[in-house]
Amino acid sequence: MNQMLHRYVPLSGSYPHTYFAGANTADGFVSAYPHFIREDISHRVFIIKGGSGTGKSSLMKTCARAAEDAGARITLLLCSSDPSSADAVILQGKNGRRIVLLDGTAPHMTDPELPGAVSEIIDVGQYWDADVLAAHREEIALARREKQNAYSRAYRYLAAYRQIGDAVGALLSECILHDKLHAAASRIMAGVPAGQRFREEIRYTHALSMHGAYRLNTFAMGAKQTHSVIDAYGTGEFFLEAVRDQAMMRRLSVYTSPSPACPHRIRELYLPEQGIRFHLVPDRDAIQEKAQIHYINMHRFIDRARMADRRARIRFAGKCGEMLFDGALQALHHAGEQHFALEEMYKSAMDFDGVQRQTQKLSEYVRKALQ
Repeated sequence: MNQMLHRYVPLSGSYPHTYFAGANTADGFVSAYPHFIREDISHRVFIIKGGSGTGKSSLMKTCARAAEDAGARITLLLCSSDPSSADAVILQGKNGRRIVLLDGTAPHMTDPELPGAVSEIIDVGQYWDADVLAAHREEIALARREKQNAYSRAYRYLAAYRQIGDAVGALLSECILHDKLHAAASRIMAGVPAGQRFREEIRYTHALSMHGAYRLNTFAMGAKQTHSVIDAYGTGEFFLEAVRDQAMMRRLSVYTSPSPACPHRIRELYLPEQGIRFHLVPDRDAIQEKAQIHYINMHRFIDRARMADRRARIRFAGKCGEMLFDGALQALHHAGEQHFALEEMYKSAMDFDGVQRQTQKLSEYVRKALQ
């Protein structure tokens, strides 16, 4: 149910290549690490271990700035639950070297594949005072348990949201003029030269977080051409699927951004080699800048008689979905309260001077290695 498009607040990325490191979904947490973290093509991979609030994100951001000083390309993966925090940075030097730093703790539990040869663990837990944490043992256990329960509750809401969305999708599919829609997608893609091989990569640009629903403007920043699909009644995803099919037929590379709630649905597509972006916009937003953006009006592809027969059911399901969506966000907010309580307890036990020394040592290594 893409009627929830208007709920996503724009979020600016720190770098042109900024994405979310995963998504909170109807299937639980889904990590994007497999699409980014590859030891076989990396010079070094640093897996950072430690509790909440121990300085992992700050360490990675400092190393990213050092890499930027060395002229490297930065890919930043933000935490989907707390977008102010980094989960990973991929640093590509002009000299061809690739260095990766990532948070290797839950929900991104990661261990070295080629220990020593490529990857190593950086344990910031060595800088905490275990006696201080032991004094907060019961509070830590309670907060952790409450956090896990809140996430479980959010995922149950999202699972129900997906079921309603699938039912609505089936109703909408009966109202779509599929031949007309696919012909329109084919005409738009006809001007794009065929490539050598179809390659699809997942890039999360939307997230359901502890602070609310967010979307990144990463594709918009790099796009030379934008196609905005007017998401009438939530039908826009059918057009994005048709564009993806065309990209496959024309052997093009495509970045697919799934819905965070329902990963089998597409919210945004980007052809990186051509700089062409396709994204959904709420029906009410499609009124401006038509000279600069190509709008695709989904009303053209809807059988009005069939839609009239199903509109009441679709609207009712949409209201139910809205409540479930709100329930998921409320549960994630509660998880956030526990998460930040844990952070404060761990911060109170940390020797941040020690973390800073480790950070300085690692950032100097990154700067020299990527020059």
